[in-house]
Amino acid sequence: MNQALGIKQPGTFDPAFNKGKFLGLPFSGRSELSADGVLALPEGKAIILSRSWETPEKYVLARLNADGSADTQFGENNQGIVEVRIKGLIDLMIFSITHTENGGWLVFAQGTFEQYTALLLIRHLQDGELDLTLNGNGILNIPYGNFGNSGYDAIPVTASSRIDAQTSNSAGQLSQGGAVPVIAQADGKIVIVSNAYNRSGKIQAIVLRRNANGSRDTSLNEKGSAFVELEGVMYDWSTGMGVAVQPDGRIVVCGDFFNPERGISGVFVTRLTYAGKGDNEFNEGRPVTLTSGFSMRLHSVSLRESDGRIVAVGRSREALEERQKGLIMVLNKSGSYSLPFNKGKPLYSGFLSQGLNWRYCVSQEDGAIVVGGSVGAGVIDDELSTVVARFLPDATLDPIFGGKGYSVFNESEFIEEPAGMAMRDERLFMCGSFWQDQDPYPSVTGGFVLCYLLR
Repeated sequence: MNQALGIKQPGTFDPAFNKGKFLGLPFSGRSELSADGVLALPEGKAIILSRSWETPEKYVLARLNADGSADTQFGENNQGIVEVRIKGLIDLMIFSITHTENGGWLVFAQGTFEQYTALLLIRHLQDGELDLTLNGNGILNIPYGNFGNSGYDAIPVTASSRIDAQTSNSAGQLSQGGAVPVIAQADGKIVIVSNAYNRSGKIQAIVLRRNANGSRDTSLNEKGSAFVELEGVMYDWSTGMGVAVQPDGRIVVCGDFFNPERGISGVFVTRLTYAGKGDNEFNEGRPVTLTSGFSMRLHSVSLRESDGRIVAVGRSREALEERQKGLIMVLNKSGSYSLPFNKGKPLYSGFLSQGLNWRYCVSQEDGAIVVGGSVGAGVIDDELSTVVARFLPDATLDPIFGGKGYSVFNESEFIEEPAGMAMRDERLFMCGSFWQDQDPYPSVTGGFVLCYLLR
């Protein structure tokens, strides 16, 4: 009702963006169906990242004005679009897009070539051109075999695993789920968290750090890579899912672990020193962990700039017959739980009966936490939709946000899968794919960009 009356309310669509409606993809005359990532820019603008469904070796960047129209000052031919082709690609899976220290952007993806599969880092300048200071051509290719010259093979992400299906606790499935995280530091260095086979042949979270030019940063464990050790935890394998970097270079990692003998599924938040060793100043050198009777996952982690407060989000499910709940862990910089948030305990949210899964989080300076993710069981079905929410510093839902603390985007003719979230100033952007239930399998038929008000 407030939107219809033109009244601005946090948690509702910004009436200044696409006339207060969602922006649908593909754009006129384009073949890019989905929005695979979003980046919030100054002046209310945004970058939308999308792969091409007709040409596997190509992706595009589209820059939008504050009103949702194409920014014709960006790209060629006044279309507001920059195309990038990567020679030899057979398949491209987009993970994310993030800011770089010079005002440009870093695209993170996985590329399948004829002989191998690799992580791809593509760095852009503000005008969309490739930043040639990265690897001489703007594109860094890190094959999964002998991953980053670590001596260990990493594990490719599969398309089906990105849906985060939860019908199994197999090591292969959890190791492949979700998007591999990356951070571009203020000094230009790039931190990556992925998963590789260790000396025992078990899956384990691993961190890579690259210099601004793409070369290995040997100040990390003397070879540019370091396994994430979970001191004091009995587990068979682990996976790294989220990463954040403190101003002093210490690396905060979140992820999952599993002990099949004990039937334990758990999640962890831990911190490495700049040199890639376990940080004894974080929780006495041990990870902060939670366990579940069936399935848990942490998707992402963020830091509050003022004091280093840590927020990690994901989901938890206690039994196969139960619905998953959104999970939020809030820690002090030292690794102890933050007492103001939920009285120093993790928060399990089940306010939607279909189930909740938090994938993205931003820690605001006033202590509030904005999260985004999906509604449903984590599979492509009619229940899957997109949700954003804001929690007050004490962990209660902010009643001003969307009128009840959250807002669900659910178009009746589509299935909505979120793919990215970005926040800047008074705006919160979310993007994703529209699916339709077709025979024999659901397929992507379009995409969406949402712009919510924060104030």
